[in-house]
Amino acid sequence: VYIEHLTNFKWLRVLSLRGCEMDELLKSIEYLSLVKYLDLSNS
Repeated sequence: VYIEHLTNFKWLRVLSLRGCEMDELLKSIEYLSLVKYLDLSNS
């Protein structure tokens, strides 16, 4: 899943973004208000 497509998953509850570039993630994370578990290990 490309980071820019995260806004398409408004009902997402669990997300693993291991090894993801943090600057790209920060641009999209604000739209994921329902996420209960977020794995950012190795990021």
